[in-house]
Amino acid sequence: AEIEKINGARLTLEQQIIAIEGTVTNAETVNAMKSGAQAMQHARQDVDADVVGDLMDDIKEEMEVANEISEAISAPANDVLNDDDLLNELNELEELELESQLLDAPPIPVAPLPLAPTPAMPEAPTTLPTPPAQEDADMAALRELEAAMAM
Repeated sequence: AEIEKINGARLTLEQQIIAIEGTVTNAETVNAMKSGAQAMQHARQDVDADVVGDLMDDIKEEMEVANEISEAISAPANDVLNDDDLLNELNELEELELESQLLDAPPIPVAPLPLAPTPAMPEAPTTLPTPPAQEDADMAALRELEAAMAM
């Protein structure tokens, strides 16, 4: 039973130590929070919401001015060139490039053509052919008919 009393007393002491450590931790946390609050007050001593609002408005205005200047610089001048002029100039440049490529093309090598074979031609006759000595019966009938019609 004595051991139980000692164990109970020991348990009570451990609980008190834990409670004291918790209290010390809480006190340190509160002190740190107070220091943080004082540091924040000191840091923003010269700054309040109105000053920050005015500063943000000034920054916004300056950004708008910078954008206007940037747009004015990047906008094409109306009198310089329009799309049709640029397209025509591009076409002219492409035509000149193509013409240059065609004129500067390397010459095509020309090999001599082989000679065409010339077969021997038959000799042309020098006299008129002689009519056959004997006409056939059909030809004779045709001549008689022609003579009869001519009259």
